[in-house]
Amino acid sequence: VGLRNLCGRLINSELKMDLATFKNLLERLQSAEHDVRTEAETALSNIAPTDRLSLLLQSMTDASISPICRTLAAVLCRRLLMNDFEEAFAPLPEETKSAIKQQILMSIVNESIEMMRRKIADVAAELVREHFDDDSVCQWVEFQPFIFDCFKSPEPGLREVACHLFATVPAVFGPDPTAQMPNIGHMLNQALSDSNIKVRVAGFRALSAFLVHNSTETSIQHALKDLAQPALLAVHACLEAEPDDDTMLKCLVEMADATSKYLRPFLPHTLELCYKVLSNTDLADPMRHIALEVIITLSENIPSGVRKAGKDMIKPLVRTLLAMMT
Repeated sequence: VGLRNLCGRLINSELKMDLATFKNLLERLQSAEHDVRTEAETALSNIAPTDRLSLLLQSMTDASISPICRTLAAVLCRRLLMNDFEEAFAPLPEETKSAIKQQILMSIVNESIEMMRRKIADVAAELVREHFDDDSVCQWVEFQPFIFDCFKSPEPGLREVACHLFATVPAVFGPDPTAQMPNIGHMLNQALSDSNIKVRVAGFRALSAFLVHNSTETSIQHALKDLAQPALLAVHACLEAEPDDDTMLKCLVEMADATSKYLRPFLPHTLELCYKVLSNTDLADPMRHIALEVIITLSENIPSGVRKAGKDMIKPLVRTLLAMMT
């Protein structure tokens, strides 16, 4: 309600579109009729960026609107901030900007639909990307504490979204996150051992994104070295529970490429895990290919380590690859 009232005051009095009309526009944007969609797209583009932003913000947080329309509103809102931030958000008064940011964070906490919570979080992440100064310091000062506060929640959905925000904007901790490393390490460690599988996946994504973002900072990798083993255990557990979910393996590819030295002490475990996926013929080929990509990437970046750690795996690996080619 707060965000709705706030955004309602932003809309130019000359604009001939209220929220109900805009809801209808969102529905027409999803029409199976090409002409109807085209007309709706034109109508949307004709709305001034600041007014469009306010209508989208209202729509994505309005529980009386269908989840499909709310999702579309969130996607369009994120796209608007990504492509037209200077026209849609920058011209607003500072007081209005602050109020919108606060209300978006409140909406994440209060949202009851898991999918919508993540979509609203994606809008917040896009907005925070526009709040870094020339020194790469985030000027949305409430955002970082918000991540930690969300993770303290007994509700798994909020712990997951905290990790999701962390993974989406790892730069939020600044160019030198040294002072925050105890909090970061504690949060990631808790996430990787969470009883909820979605939180564990999101926690691994956060760890991967943070390490990749800070790939040239050996001090950060050292500070988080104790998380490598629980991270790989989390990958194993999640693959056992959700064998078709490739999220964590894709993150492992990024880590193998950007921070291979972080994984070096645990190469035997990493290679064994990936070979187990690769050799499982019950899995879809794309999933097996990602596991192979991890092995290849590690082989390219630390060949001597892979030769040593995977010496007993080479012959069965070759046989598996030949079988995949036939």
